[in-house]
Amino acid sequence: MAKKTNEEKLKEVKKQYQEAISADSKNQQDMALQFAFAAGHHWTAAEKRALAQETPPRPALVFNFIKPTLDLITGVNEQNSIDVKTEPTEINDGFLSDIINDVSDKIRDINNISDQEDDAFDNMITCGRGYVAIDVMPDPKKYRDIIITVVSPPPHEIRLDPAGRKDDLSDHSYIFWEKWLTRQDYKVTYPKFADKIDDLMETQRQMYEESDFMFGGDAIDTDTSDYDIPMDMDYYNRGKDQIKVIHKEYWENYTRYYAPNPMTGQIEEFEEENLKVLKEKIPGFDYIELIDKKVKWLQFTGDVIMYDDDSPIPFDGFSIVPAFGYKDKSGKVLRHFGVTMPLIDPQKECNKRWSQTLNLLLQQGQGGYFAELGAPVDQDQWDATIKEPGETTWVNKGMIAGGGFKEKDLPVFPNAPMQVEEMSRAAMKQISGVNPDMLGLQGQRQEPGIVVKLRQQQGLTIIRRLFKSNKQMKRALYQRLISIIMKYMPEAQFKRILGENDRYVFRGNLIVDKKKGFIAPIRNLKDLKYNVNVVESASNMTKRMTELAIFMDMVSKKFPVDPKTIVKKLDLSENEKTEWIEFITKGEQQAAKNAQTQMQMKMQEIQSKLGIEKGKLQLQASKIKSETQADMAKIEQEEKDDVRNFALKLEELDREDRKMILNLVEKILGSSQGGKKMLAAGL
Repeated sequence: MAKKTNEEKLKEVKKQYQEAISADSKNQQDMALQFAFAAGHHWTAAEKRALAQETPPRPALVFNFIKPTLDLITGVNEQNSIDVKTEPTEINDGFLSDIINDVSDKIRDINNISDQEDDAFDNMITCGRGYVAIDVMPDPKKYRDIIITVVSPPPHEIRLDPAGRKDDLSDHSYIFWEKWLTRQDYKVTYPKFADKIDDLMETQRQMYEESDFMFGGDAIDTDTSDYDIPMDMDYYNRGKDQIKVIHKEYWENYTRYYAPNPMTGQIEEFEEENLKVLKEKIPGFDYIELIDKKVKWLQFTGDVIMYDDDSPIPFDGFSIVPAFGYKDKSGKVLRHFGVTMPLIDPQKECNKRWSQTLNLLLQQGQGGYFAELGAPVDQDQWDATIKEPGETTWVNKGMIAGGGFKEKDLPVFPNAPMQVEEMSRAAMKQISGVNPDMLGLQGQRQEPGIVVKLRQQQGLTIIRRLFKSNKQMKRALYQRLISIIMKYMPEAQFKRILGENDRYVFRGNLIVDKKKGFIAPIRNLKDLKYNVNVVESASNMTKRMTELAIFMDMVSKKFPVDPKTIVKKLDLSENEKTEWIEFITKGEQQAAKNAQTQMQMKMQEIQSKLGIEKGKLQLQASKIKSETQADMAKIEQEEKDDVRNFALKLEELDREDRKMILNLVEKILGSSQGGKKMLAAGL
């Protein structure tokens, strides 16, 4: 396929640019109208001229009910703030994921990215389209460092592919961004073309003046209050002396080559040049071709192309991230609108009814009369006083029926116009979906936190699409930010951004978590596998309010709640919170000290009582011991007496036994002389 020349590329891109402008013309007019009404510009120049020509001139009153509606939605978005964080896909990568989150948070603070996101949200709810765009470039002040910039382009500078329908722009073939640069900014952004900027701007200035002459000088006045002038394709702003650079991002197909690695045998991706070398050196070497697409950038002004290459953003998608409001799908080209568009007619009605009511009030004080000729005493005096309140108008005698005096009729304030105005105001709340439930709390009564949360969720139901779009925008921007950090940021910049603090400390190319003891090489951040998750922000006012209501409800129900936790949820400054927490901590410490003192006093009292009781017990034990000793002596004596008595009894028993034996022997032997001798010998 032959490579296109710059002339062919310019011809093609300008044609697409013109088609995008034509298709987006009506949308641009609607966006201008919505921004005008949000700012309070509710009367066109023709309407103001018509009111001024009335007699008396009617005031072009403006009671802007649209702006407070938008401000309330913006405030609710701030109170329901969210954070986008990386979550590791592997358990051991939690430490690396925390580092990435901390680095991205500091980059967001340095570049005020949250302000750009808020601006895009404001644009989205106002006109239906909001954008943030991210870019990366080398830092000229620090070698190898990168600069990440995030801006919120005005909606009228972005031109979408007319064929696109999806909110994430995934089905858009291209997107245009009209950037207005001064001479100085152009030279910084495109140093290779710095010597051509003067010639370019002079050429564009001459073309501008020629077109201005042809169209009478008014055809391209973008500051006009009318809304029917289409955007033009001029590249020069005479008033600001700026040149317009057209930035185009588009998808382009290319071929990927996969083949087995000769060393490992694993299928890997190869560059086309390397495949040719391998095919020549390895017989039978084969590879697979797959068609993929990538985003490319092309930047030009006039007939000069300054950039034409792959997108520097290492993410498969445009660098411009959208947030769309409501959709109008009635036409071939998708149109968007915000909260303002449905409120325009009710807002007009309110203004017109106020103006009409005031005009009627003035007119009723100047009502016309039927008068007979000669009825006024003095015609000039009649004309001068009849319209002035409090003045006396003289008439001839007999002209006033029933007497010589008659009060002038007071004007009656009309009710119908004001009723219509009140209906219009009520309709604005119903149409916009903004109601008191969005704030969560009603009145001054205290309610359970879960009730507050549910009421607010119900209030946000009607405008949930706006917050969903904002959530998707933040998530998409974060994905691009993380991809830049992980691919381009050098280790030295990681160290400078994180810095050594209470948690992190560096040891060469290692980063150490002092709190948890984790250690990891900084280079491992490049290979982190992660998911992106959206969570409620720690500064989310709605979350804090709900949690506070829950804690207060727990306190009322006598549940134990740490008062320091409640203080942290209060809407106070950090200094005030710190002071309250210190006060509570001192109170807790003093209470603990008092409790310890009381405990010591109780212990002393108990010890004293124990000493008394111990003395009593010792005395009782001594008494028992003495009594026991006496009893033992008595028992010993009784035992001795028992032994002696037993011995005596034994002795008595022996004598009786002997006597009984002698009697028995006597009976056996009788009274013979031999037996008596035996008895005498045995005894």
